[in-house]
Amino acid sequence: MGVARSDAKKGEELLIGSLEGVVELELGDLLVLQLPSEISGGSRNADLLLASRAIKGLKFGEIAAGDVVGEVVADRMGMRLTLVHAPVQATLNALSKGLDVLFLGAHESTEEMIGAIERLKNQTGYSISHKVIDLGKK
Repeated sequence: MGVARSDAKKGEELLIGSLEGVVELELGDLLVLQLPSEISGGSRNADLLLASRAIKGLKFGEIAAGDVVGEVVADRMGMRLTLVHAPVQATLNALSKGLDVLFLGAHESTEEMIGAIERLKNQTGYSISHKVIDLGKK
């Protein structure tokens, strides 16, 4: 509940104050495909068959790559990246709006992504459902 602070016509912004209550957010789900680092062979040592199986039948509102390895794998799999600038922050923004996101990257990038999710949970209490799949060839 809130109180309008000014008049507004249809289509104009409206300042609202004295807000009360709780708004429940529906957060998106995150699938992280963790790839070998460049020094470990990068995209050349990524298990693309496992990646294809992992995403089969899933729909993502956004696709992000945390680094060059993620970009190359996304390209090799025929995926178009939709979040290209500040991928970790852009992924958090998309998840907060209820979009499911696929995030590809080597260990350092994926750890940064998971760390951002953990910090968000600690600061706000919001828990984002996420799964990490290691695509390094064994």
